[in-house]
Amino acid sequence: MAVPEPYGANIGKDGIIFAHHILHPPGAPSELIAPAIDALQKHQFEDGGWPCWADTKAKPDIESTAMAMHAIALEKPNGAQRVLEAGRAYLLAHQDRGGHWTDPSAPDPVYLTVLVLDAIEMATGGTSLTFSPPNTFKERLHTGKARAVCQEPRRFRVALSFPGEHRKFVEPIAEKLAQKLGKPKVLYDKYHEAEFARPNLDVYLQSLYHDNSDLLVVFICADYEGKDWCRLEWRAIRDLIKTHRPQDVMLVRLDQTVVPGIFSIDGYIDACGRSPDEISTLILKRLADT
Repeated sequence: MAVPEPYGANIGKDGIIFAHHILHPPGAPSELIAPAIDALQKHQFEDGGWPCWADTKAKPDIESTAMAMHAIALEKPNGAQRVLEAGRAYLLAHQDRGGHWTDPSAPDPVYLTVLVLDAIEMATGGTSLTFSPPNTFKERLHTGKARAVCQEPRRFRVALSFPGEHRKFVEPIAEKLAQKLGKPKVLYDKYHEAEFARPNLDVYLQSLYHDNSDLLVVFICADYEGKDWCRLEWRAIRDLIKTHRPQDVMLVRLDQTVVPGIFSIDGYIDACGRSPDEISTLILKRLADT
């Protein structure tokens, strides 16, 4: 099911996410959530606010910012805390001297003030809200918070998928990552040789890439498509994209080879002319943002 996207439309994405969390189960279709979250994150202004309409002439406003923060806090995408902190700073900067919030687009200052206070509460992980059903909604927020705290971290902070022909370029990247994160946190074959000397390694590796790695860095090139092990890893990576974990995949192009499953709309790091040190720095920055 596609989300209609009229020119500049930003309004409604927060409503989709809110409805999904209130109604599920049986629920709104989950495939609407990822594009809605992407649109909201894309259209946040540098000052932390959101506009009602995402065009070049739009300006952020208090009501739209508070509603967007509700949606981000509910869905908790990667990087949510940074986004919410910026939104919270915007709201606090626009508080009236009397302690309330007013906005020409909002119907009532009381409504707007409560909406903003809820957004600020959610941005800091709180669950004491006014605009929510008394039981299920708060339970979802509490459950989500508890899950985030209690869920065991994945084994690897970063996994590297590359063809052996480019090991000379990738190995210094792995070494710098290991210096910062520790070798046990980097999925690089030479760091786990004894573990990988086993039957059915194909199934084992797919599990490590798919279920046990925070960020998968894929070094795309002509040699990648032709390698059996790369194709096995790529299957796990494609499933992450399909199941709404595209934020956990980072593409690095070593050349402009066309690889099935990667399209012109997909963003990537162009490694041509860049050193391994530059690429490892970008990977660490991506990890810091998640």
